[in-house]
Amino acid sequence: SIDIETLEGRGIYKKEMLRTLKSGGYALVTVVSINDEIERELLNTNPGPEKNTTIWPNGKFQKDYDEEELRNFYSEFEILKLKEVKKKVTKLGRNYIGTNFWVILRK
Repeated sequence: SIDIETLEGRGIYKKEMLRTLKSGGYALVTVVSINDEIERELLNTNPGPEKNTTIWPNGKFQKDYDEEELRNFYSEFEILKLKEVKKKVTKLGRNYIGTNFWVILRK
């Protein structure tokens, strides 16, 4: 859902998850955290059109999340686990600490 450029589009994505998962089915979602080092910079220098969005130097849209926003967005699912994960990554020709959320959902 990080590359879906509109709230309406992300809503369609969520409805499709609800439609296609069997009752009791699981989904693993990974999204970028607002605590990601490069995304924090881009939120200040290249903000996108809505809260917690950025526009990368190449024009790519990205939606970042905080924990509360994730919990609200996936409130129709049972959130079994929500974990913020940090790791060393290379993006935009730089080494930095990348921060993502891993979310395990059950319908």
